[in-house]
Amino acid sequence: MFLGDDMLDKKIYAILNRSRGKIISGGEISRELGVTRAAVWKEIRHLIAEGTEIESIHGRGYCLNSEDDTLSEEAIKAHLATNEIGRNIAILKTVDSTNNYAKAEAASGAPHGFTVISEEQTAGKGRLGRKFESPAKKGIYLSIVLRPNIPARDMGFYTISAAVAVSEAVEKISGLIPEIKWVNDVLLSGKKLCGILTEASVEGESHHLEYVVVGIGINVSTDKKDFSENVGDIAVSLSQEGLTKVNRCRLIAEILNQYEKLYSMFLFENNKKEVLDLYKKRLCVLGKEIDIISGNTKRQGKAVLLDEEGGLVVELPDGKRETLTYGEISIMNKE
Repeated sequence: MFLGDDMLDKKIYAILNRSRGKIISGGEISRELGVTRAAVWKEIRHLIAEGTEIESIHGRGYCLNSEDDTLSEEAIKAHLATNEIGRNIAILKTVDSTNNYAKAEAASGAPHGFTVISEEQTAGKGRLGRKFESPAKKGIYLSIVLRPNIPARDMGFYTISAAVAVSEAVEKISGLIPEIKWVNDVLLSGKKLCGILTEASVEGESHHLEYVVVGIGINVSTDKKDFSENVGDIAVSLSQEGLTKVNRCRLIAEILNQYEKLYSMFLFENNKKEVLDLYKKRLCVLGKEIDIISGNTKRQGKAVLLDEEGGLVVELPDGKRETLTYGEISIMNKE
């Protein structure tokens, strides 16, 4: 796992990351940082013990594997093209929930675009009070703090944008083509690849959003055995789809790039339609029979269209239409 609180670890990793796949001598690192070669060796050993893929070549130096997947600010920012989102990053070894951490930071004044990423969540949060299973170093678990000045009624666009951003990023990095199940589940082969949870603080008098936290959890290298029994049958990871190696830092950067583009599109260009068109293109429920789930009850209907606010219009068995603005659905299996 990544680096703890020791700044020397981070500085050494940054130097190695600058020249991935190339050998750098211990003397070169020690001179750049103004520390002894013994100190460099001690921290290299710590990094290796924590899972960083560094090769120690006797008499020559150290080499960071070009496919090393350790989460680092330097590796993420090497691919980041945003102006604000992800420019202020906290990377954690473990946390109960990145959303909880981000909300606490937001309440303490964290800036717009602040992003927290963790190698592991011990109490990852899903929608409707569910747990999002987050084994160490097997996924991407991140939350973004946003500070818009818009009415709370538009909060759904943050969730829609996140689903599109993840889908676009996964396709760009992997070539796989995800679908979206309304509202915000990103699917591959009909199974859940990514969950998104949006939480917010609303200013009392104006009913404008004080801050929004968008949490994203992606299964990268999780196997069925990493999930509890009830989750393993409905979840999927990128590795299960045949991708043996996905660089998480590269994928994180692309998600943040895509998200800022979409965020700017609907917030500053006031172009909700374009965001919804991208969302609708990946939506896999339109024209299908669905179960509308509320607590322990289910109703049947047919998903017929998406309205201009992202609501799902369904046709009920009696022919009447109803617009869903929140809740849960599942696609009916007709076999």
